[in-house]
Amino acid sequence: MKKSNILLKAEMFYGASPEIFKRAGELRKNMTEAERKLWSLFIK
Repeated sequence: MKKSNILLKAEMFYGASPEIFKRAGELRKNMTEAERKLWSLFIK
């Protein structure tokens, strides 16, 4: 396997598609009130 392919796999979390990352970003940007409260507790 080429070094560039190994790096790509590591950066893409072992095969997760770009669509997965796009969707994850959308979900993070559109959290529910309950999710915002939960994350605020984790971040403190």
